[in-house]
Amino acid sequence: MKFLRKNILSIILAFSSLYLILALIYNTFVPTTVVVVLGAISFLVLTVGVSKFSKTLKITVALLFIISSSFLFYTQYSAERVINYTETEKNIITFVVVKDSELMTIEDTKGATFGSSQTMDELTETFLVDQLNSKIGDYTWESVTDDQSNMELLYNGKIDILVLDNSMRDYLKEMDPDFESKTRIIWTVEKSTIKEVIVKEVDISKKPFTVLISGIDIAGSINLRSRSDVNILMVVNPGTNKILTISIPRDTYTQLGCKTGDYDKLTHSGIYGVNCTVKTIENLLDIDINYYVRVNFTSLTKLVDVIGNINVYSKYSFTTEDGSHFVSGMNSLNSAEALTFARARHQFESGDIQRGLNQQEVIKGIIGKLLSPSTFTKIEGIIKAVGKSIDTNFTTDDLSKLIKKQIDNNIAWDITTSNLSGVGAMKPTYSMGSRLLYVMIPNPDSLIQVKQNIKAFMVVSN
Repeated sequence: MKFLRKNILSIILAFSSLYLILALIYNTFVPTTVVVVLGAISFLVLTVGVSKFSKTLKITVALLFIISSSFLFYTQYSAERVINYTETEKNIITFVVVKDSELMTIEDTKGATFGSSQTMDELTETFLVDQLNSKIGDYTWESVTDDQSNMELLYNGKIDILVLDNSMRDYLKEMDPDFESKTRIIWTVEKSTIKEVIVKEVDISKKPFTVLISGIDIAGSINLRSRSDVNILMVVNPGTNKILTISIPRDTYTQLGCKTGDYDKLTHSGIYGVNCTVKTIENLLDIDINYYVRVNFTSLTKLVDVIGNINVYSKYSFTTEDGSHFVSGMNSLNSAEALTFARARHQFESGDIQRGLNQQEVIKGIIGKLLSPSTFTKIEGIIKAVGKSIDTNFTTDDLSKLIKKQIDNNIAWDITTSNLSGVGAMKPTYSMGSRLLYVMIPNPDSLIQVKQNIKAFMVVSN
């Protein structure tokens, strides 16, 4: 005990040195030069300072080491909380009846007729049938071409219950704005599906890579399957510090990557999971997509609340339906204004194409603000804003390499925006059967140009 009391400061200093060394090993974001300097200092203190330093210097150095180490552990822990990979996706299936139906619960439906869409996933349908067999046993199950046809059959009394995947609910409300007031839900079932791992890893600190930003415009859990309303491909070249963003309109008519080549709107690929969206765009652009980031675009505006106003460029001056006005040129936008700007489309002749370009400008504004030094003091707020609102197959190690490279070099990124264009048409789709829907058929020249741009940005610099 006498030895401990006599050497307590030396022991504390030794442990604080070891603590700093462990923190430097654990933290993957610290610049290389800082790692070398702090590592050398902590090793020197551990081997020499324990016996040579004065009492005051030991206390000062120990406190500095403890504070520095705690900060390093905290920043790494914070970064790991941002990364959120959901191993499963959920389908929410509702059993819908007309408002004045005598059916109040699923137990009341014995002998009733259920109507589902023929495009419902086979595994989901089997799951639902098994559930009904165990609950009521006696019933009729009819598969009709699409959900809108089933809605009309429900209204006409040809079926008793509409079996509706909730990812298609908004579509039915577009077809009939009174759908919610005409119907009610008597049963809800959730089905989870394990996602196939489709990441194509690459050393993102050295090699070019691609990231798909898939945005869903619904509230609730990020792992709910839903239409992919925002589809932006990012080509990132860390060698040249250049980023190419390509907006692919939601109505793009293309072959689904998960349904043996059937044609549909790109947005509907999200109904079958984010992996289907990734594979669909891979097939469309003839590329490999290394990673995806799936976001609730509304949730991203919470990020703007934390980091502050973002600078967003607008090609046009325009005013939205709610009276928000944006000028041609740079605009400083708060979260509500950024969301309004990203959603606007009726004000432009090119409609959804310009909306996609505007969404890219919002992303540029967010990236620019995140790279500013002032943002590093807002880590906890950022995590609370987006920690549970992002699903990505990026790993912490992937993110660490990119951030560390940025910290080491502190080089500005050059961001170029582009888009896939096309012409409008009325076509049948896989998800809605033979019913004709508005789609955008990609312009062949635009598609070729987009592919060439991707190849140019993917060139590895010497």
